[in-house]
Amino acid sequence: MSESLSLEFKFPKRKTETSIAGVGSINTAAQDCVSAVIKSRNSNFRTQLDFHVLPKIMQLFPNTRVNTSDWKLPQSVTLADPLFNRPQRIDILIGAEIFFDLLCVGQFRLKNSSIVLQKTVFDWIICDSLANSPSVNVETHCCLTIVSDIDKQLQSFWSIEEVNDYRNSENPFTGEDAVCKNHFMHNITRNQEGRFIVTLPMRLNIIMLGNSRDAAIKRFYQLEKQLGRNEALKEQYIEFMEEYKGLGHGSN
Repeated sequence: MSESLSLEFKFPKRKTETSIAGVGSINTAAQDCVSAVIKSRNSNFRTQLDFHVLPKIMQLFPNTRVNTSDWKLPQSVTLADPLFNRPQRIDILIGAEIFFDLLCVGQFRLKNSSIVLQKTVFDWIICDSLANSPSVNVETHCCLTIVSDIDKQLQSFWSIEEVNDYRNSENPFTGEDAVCKNHFMHNITRNQEGRFIVTLPMRLNIIMLGNSRDAAIKRFYQLEKQLGRNEALKEQYIEFMEEYKGLGHGSN
């Protein structure tokens, strides 16, 4: 819900810390929420919803007036928004949790047109692509949002990052944990730049690796054929392997 609408109707606000993500991972923080009852002017439908309050939901929509003079709408059709073709402010964005409750039986397409009319509890709505209107300067708006509670995100983050205290834990070190800890304690060094260096631990039971020698040799021959067909790639590969060996990574 837009902040201007919440102020106009003086809805009581409740504090919240919610992150709303849209297309392109653009996040917007909502710090207030309100409860409101929405109902239809043309049916008995009514429901209470919670809304996050934002300074603005989107730009005027549509961004320019749509010419509907040649649209042959049936006289029996009553539109939920008779001024749908004029740029207007969007004050409420209804979530998917009640979307299908809003739809009614009744849908048809205008003859020789891509325009679809759908019956809803608010009366008929019109669906079409603005790109199909040559008189409209198309500006795309996407209202797909994902609401994520920051408190739950933080709880999840801390549970992942939490270090287990094995001294008071019901699940003490496993055998592999003890081997890794012992390896770390005996192989950690610090170079002249102040960086800590630890050699990678190796599994003691290398039989568990399986019979991978034949597969490795086959892949090696395939790589040689590929490099033989691309001289530039071959030179880059040799240069990389020489640097790799020079850094001592290829030694036991």
